[in-house]
Amino acid sequence: MSDTDPTRARRWLRRALLLLGVLLLVTEANAEAYDSAGAEVLFREGKQLMDQKDYAAACPKLAESYRLDPATGSLLALALCYERSGKLASAWVAYTDAAARAKREGQADRERGAEARARELEPRLAKLIVEVEAPDTAGLEVIRDGVHLGPAAFGTAIPVDVGEHVVEARAPGRDPFREVVEAKGSEALTVVVPELARVPASVSTASSPAPAATAASEPAPADDPDSSDTGGDSTLSTAGIAAMAVGAVGLVIGSYYGLRALSLKKEADCPASCEGDAYNKQQQAYDAGNVSTIAFVAGGVLAATGATLYVVSAPDDTAASSAPAGYGVVVSGRF
Repeated sequence: MSDTDPTRARRWLRRALLLLGVLLLVTEANAEAYDSAGAEVLFREGKQLMDQKDYAAACPKLAESYRLDPATGSLLALALCYERSGKLASAWVAYTDAAARAKREGQADRERGAEARARELEPRLAKLIVEVEAPDTAGLEVIRDGVHLGPAAFGTAIPVDVGEHVVEARAPGRDPFREVVEAKGSEALTVVVPELARVPASVSTASSPAPAATAASEPAPADDPDSSDTGGDSTLSTAGIAAMAVGAVGLVIGSYYGLRALSLKKEADCPASCEGDAYNKQQQAYDAGNVSTIAFVAGGVLAATGATLYVVSAPDDTAASSAPAGYGVVVSGRF
């Protein structure tokens, strides 16, 4: 290898990273466009289901629409859906958030309307108070409906939707606590978490696993002094592996968007002309196809470049082994 090999390797690596950056920018732009289109479709379906009074199906669609594209109008529609379905606490939270968003956006009418609805709902809310008798217990975790409560929330009346609610508490070396309560109307419920009883030492000892073997504590063998004398070969080999990894990412992205394009094209089912939702899906299919093509080309170039760099950097007696054993398996497993 000549003295310029490390410089050449760094140049190839910079080019690989630049191609990956362009690929990711294109992918992100198309993903954002797809999210906006999906949010619009879900919003329309949610509104239609709400008009049909099918709130159980409407609210999840409106919630997903808001997640894909957080718009104040979507949040207001979701709040109304929660209110009509009887989930008053969820509606109150959504109206409050919508009022704050509308204020930031300078939409005074929406702000006043959302604040008015939140004020009207507040007296009708069910509330749950969680009292903790021993909050200083080491490692104590208090959980309400799967959400961890911090000490500041202990003793505070927090609005909840009507229906069942689960309060749990646990700590190392202590018996767990669990209680289920049902909120009805505008009542205030209180759950008292007692001091958790200690687990008997005999039970704790019997259930504790045996210590792991300490064979790994033996000193690692010293590096072979001859292995450090690789110079530019090592740099080229590292650059080759990095380029192949980046190329693999591009190929995975290309595969995903290729399958997405085929799926959307099939859903659109437009032999001649399209309009409405079918037209949107057809455009999304075109966009996904473009991303797939770019990702495949960039990924293939990077993978081929990386393989070439790795083979060139390998010693003559090991050149037949053009890639580390199991490398492809690791990539496919992670994705």
